[in-house]
Amino acid sequence: MVSFTAYVSLSTVSAALVIYHAFVTRQRFFTAVMFLSNSKVALAVLGNLVVAMCLVFHKLVVKVFLGSLRGIEWEMARERFTSSIMEFLLAVTIFREGFSNTFVAMFAGLLFVKVFHWLVQDRIDYLEVTPRVSFAQHLRLAALMSLLAVIDGVLLSHTAKSAVATGGASATSLFAFEYGIQLLVILRCMLRYSFTVADLATSGRWESKSTAVFYLELVADFLRLILYAAFFAAVFFNYGLPLHLVRDLYMTYRNFRNRVTEFLQFWNVNSRLDQIPDATTEDLSRTDNICIVCREEMTPEGANKKLSCGHVFHLHCLRSWLERQQACPTCRTPIA
Repeated sequence: MVSFTAYVSLSTVSAALVIYHAFVTRQRFFTAVMFLSNSKVALAVLGNLVVAMCLVFHKLVVKVFLGSLRGIEWEMARERFTSSIMEFLLAVTIFREGFSNTFVAMFAGLLFVKVFHWLVQDRIDYLEVTPRVSFAQHLRLAALMSLLAVIDGVLLSHTAKSAVATGGASATSLFAFEYGIQLLVILRCMLRYSFTVADLATSGRWESKSTAVFYLELVADFLRLILYAAFFAAVFFNYGLPLHLVRDLYMTYRNFRNRVTEFLQFWNVNSRLDQIPDATTEDLSRTDNICIVCREEMTPEGANKKLSCGHVFHLHCLRSWLERQQACPTCRTPIA
């Protein structure tokens, strides 16, 4: 298997030879440029060089902002990359009138940006369960998210203006929609990351973190659903059924529906907690003052709840537990 270094070196040498051949066999600069722009072989070699340089730049950015990637991060990015290629091929069938070299170049740029969004999402999930993270890692990740947010905003503004100038639903509108989604994704990541940092600053004692994350995910899924539905409708009434959006629209709808169900369960949990009596000092002494959920001490001054089965837990621990299961963490007795 050819190594990455060998591939980049071979691509560079091949492009240099093609350019050298063009300027040696053509006496003038203009004719040499015309040869490079019209020859299929020259275009293929130069295009391959562009791909190689993009990969080099990608590795450099990853090294600077994320360091080394874990195996699972590479695997997830590879799967999403394949899925995006398939969606692009389906999108071409819808926007075939606007298909051109510019369209392909814009898609390549979009894909390049999306890869970093995927890596940022996976890295935040990893940092949330990692006990020790250096300040430099936090700083580099925050810088990358800020950079991606600026890029998304600039490209969204540019593509949206182009889409309006060309009459709304067009090939350019596809990229405006995609950059809108990416901007929403990175803003969600930034807020969720800020919640993680705030929780770390309080040594993991921020009791309302799960509630804040829940509302963030609910709002993000709602906005994502609006964007997908609006773009789906625009494409449908102008071009027909957009097959490349059907799966994503359904998945977005299903996620939002699940969030709404969880939201109703969340309010149900809060109402149940209000009805559960507070634990007394005697109740705490019978449990050795230890919460079985977090394995930390319960104090009479803290917020503690006693279930009908007699078991006692921290209020925030019980709330987090009931958001997942409607039974006692110790004896699994249903909580009426």
